[in-house]
Amino acid sequence: MSWITAMFLHGGWDHILGNMLFLAIFGKNVEDAFGPLRYAAFYFAGGLVAIMTQTAMTLLFGTAADGQVPPLGASGAIAAVLGAYFVLYPGSRILTFVFFSWGCADPCPR
Repeated sequence: MSWITAMFLHGGWDHILGNMLFLAIFGKNVEDAFGPLRYAAFYFAGGLVAIMTQTAMTLLFGTAADGQVPPLGASGAIAAVLGAYFVLYPGSRILTFVFFSWGCADPCPR
């Protein structure tokens, strides 16, 4: 599988929705600072570096079974965008909402 294909595959809805959330919050500001073409190049470069790092760690420290698991998602590219945001806007404040669920996993113990 190519590294570009791996950046567009995700492990589930929570994975892709989490990535989209972070891109919606931070990506637009970084794109405004870089311009659309430089932003796209930076995004793909971040994804490539993440896939290369994951591959190197698997080869160095993983087993043969670990090598059969493909890398999924654009989390490395998202991390690069977050890093760029924090470098470009070091003094910005980010308002967050933290939701705690006191429910239990299914089935609930009685």
